[in-house]
Amino acid sequence: MPSTTRTLRLLTASYAVISVLAMLLPPVIPTTDPGRVVYWAVGAVICLAILASTWRRPPLPRPLLLGAGWLVLVLAVHLSFLVADLLAALTTLPLSVAVLSLLAGQVTPGTRKALLTLHVALSGIFLGVAVVMVTLAVLAAGAEDVAVAHSHYALLESFDLTILPWFSLSSTLSGLAVSLTGKWGRVKHYWVLVKFILAVLAVASGLAFVQGWVVTATESSAQLVATAGRSAELGTDPSWLISGFGFGGVLVLAAAVLSVYKPWGRTWFGRRAAGTRTRRPDTARPVTVSPTCGQALQERPGPSDRDPEPTQ
Repeated sequence: MPSTTRTLRLLTASYAVISVLAMLLPPVIPTTDPGRVVYWAVGAVICLAILASTWRRPPLPRPLLLGAGWLVLVLAVHLSFLVADLLAALTTLPLSVAVLSLLAGQVTPGTRKALLTLHVALSGIFLGVAVVMVTLAVLAAGAEDVAVAHSHYALLESFDLTILPWFSLSSTLSGLAVSLTGKWGRVKHYWVLVKFILAVLAVASGLAFVQGWVVTATESSAQLVATAGRSAELGTDPSWLISGFGFGGVLVLAAAVLSVYKPWGRTWFGRRAAGTRTRRPDTARPVTVSPTCGQALQERPGPSDRDPEPTQ
């Protein structure tokens, strides 16, 4: 069985299982969208259909499979950003990109360059936004006027709830698409795998921790403005924000460095796919070819290989 087929089966089955759990469990962040369960159910049914098609002979037409993959991606994006389902953003959104990439297979060079250009642009914007967020957090922490500090925190909250999630997730997902549709793969090379882990950590830390710290700092500074308080009464909120955004920026920068240097070689999966894992070396003696008659002559034997001297 091709490794691509096994991976596709694993991803679609995982998507279906997560969808069933999401339908049974309450959302991480409460939402009033009545169609949430329906979106999860539709995504699960489509992924199960893709999973079943991997055993079908002859296979389904490629346009039909690609259409199903795009529909799964659209449902995951809708759940992640419009319904604001955190589980979808952290699990099924990356899974849907991986499923679509595997269904697309090895894309044409022009399409790959377009994907790579998009990924580089999104990653650059992500890094730039992270630098801006760190700068605003430092300015807010150093502001003596609480009204000035509150204006910085309000701007941080606007960025953190709008452009930062979009560009962070888009950068990660475009990198996933580039790796799965090209020669590098997702787990074949150490630098690709580590880069993906760093990107996921940057996105997860921002959604799970930093976003809450931004909201808390904004609300606290607003209360201080209303009560004529001082910036020093904010406590540890400024230092947590600087550390959080700085941590995310360092992770994104490290991922960019890995993309340039590509260190560490292949993983076990990459060596296995390339057919180079634990090959037996050739133990035959080297031979030379006579330039005059073309006969293969063995290497000159050593003393231990010579015929023993006859006994007297």
